[in-house]
Amino acid sequence: MHKSDQTSESKAHFRRPLQDPLPWYIHGSPLTLLFSSFGPKINEEDTIACDIAASRYIRGVLQDHGDGPIPPTLQLLWAHKSAILSLQHSPRMIYSNLVDVFTGIGTFQLTYGYSEVHFEILDKVKGIIGSGDIRSTRLTQANSLTTPTLPIERISPALIPPQVRNGLPDPPFIWPRRNARIKITFTSYGPKIAEQDILTCYVAAANYVLQMIRTNGDIQINPNKFLHWTHGTASLTIQHLPRMRFGDLADVVAALVSFQSVYGSTEAAFQISDSRHGILGAGSVESSDTVTNLTSSPWILSIPPNATALPPLSASSTNTTTILTLPPDPTTIRLPDSSLSLTFSHYGRAIPAEDFLHAWIMLTQRVTTELLRGKKDEPMLEALYVKHRRVLIAVGPEAQMTWGKLAMALEGITEFLSRWSWLSCNFVIGADGVGTIGDGFVMYI
Repeated sequence: MHKSDQTSESKAHFRRPLQDPLPWYIHGSPLTLLFSSFGPKINEEDTIACDIAASRYIRGVLQDHGDGPIPPTLQLLWAHKSAILSLQHSPRMIYSNLVDVFTGIGTFQLTYGYSEVHFEILDKVKGIIGSGDIRSTRLTQANSLTTPTLPIERISPALIPPQVRNGLPDPPFIWPRRNARIKITFTSYGPKIAEQDILTCYVAAANYVLQMIRTNGDIQINPNKFLHWTHGTASLTIQHLPRMRFGDLADVVAALVSFQSVYGSTEAAFQISDSRHGILGAGSVESSDTVTNLTSSPWILSIPPNATALPPLSASSTNTTTILTLPPDPTTIRLPDSSLSLTFSHYGRAIPAEDFLHAWIMLTQRVTTELLRGKKDEPMLEALYVKHRRVLIAVGPEAQMTWGKLAMALEGITEFLSRWSWLSCNFVIGADGVGTIGDGFVMYI
């Protein structure tokens, strides 16, 4: 590295937020920025130059032409040396919104520093009105796939995706590609399967993991427990060695969901390994609609003779955006064997099941991570947001809300929403003798 590069990079600092996505409220504005996908730090001077150029452009437009909708064909992109700032906008975005956006970006960077990042632009009335990215042309694994316009010869060979045939990478294929402790090695594939059905299996598995970690901590999984979930035409089976823990299982589910989001829903056989302890188990994703010819992994384990199947999630198979029936508004339910209650109200449209299930898995994984950090009895201090496509889920804490209580509440919210076709609604979390300890919403924007 040249001396000048050392000087510039030393100014580039970044303190990774604990929450991903992180909502960033803009004072005096109807807009909120949802920052996510935090990447490596980038050059501070180059990034600031992009911010200044963008702000000057917007203020010049406002001064010369006044406010108004941004033309849909206008490309909003600014680059300076190694930094690129790009924005995508909907017809609902106006030029004055961009002033607030760049104000929010500036205050975020002053607080957390300079890194590659993606952000959504949320208007409290109009919903999502745009999104953007801050990237570096010094390619890393984080941005090589998010900057497709860069010439392929400038991408390191290690970052080029593996050979893909029929939409799937050649087996054996290791996932995730990054430095994760738990790895899934896909050994064979079968036909496509129903996305909603297998996602429901993943939600059931994620809820089971959350419940077990909440009640017992990150203990080893009972070797006689047959981990099997089924819904509709899909099933998920995981066979584990005695050393697998529930935290490991949480990582396995997360890896399967992320693989599906990239390569689609398909039957597959896989091996589970740990970078520290070696083989942890094996599993399969299958469809009852087909007779599969999946080649068993050489690491496949025998099912214990006294295994007990886990109950499936009682999820609706409806995939529609029209609500035929609604529960009473409001509806209050009590959570079994707890002091908590849930009140649901202000029902809206039903949400496409695939979108809701993806978002709900993200929320469950976020809470599971906090429990694994030993925060079960610690207060939840900030609102939690997750977004997938057009589904936005938010949970805000009030007095005496802990991560453990939120985990318990999520179990009840999942059961309620599954019975009513994943409808959008508001909810309030209550506790005996205290009152409201949290609230939130599920929104289709």
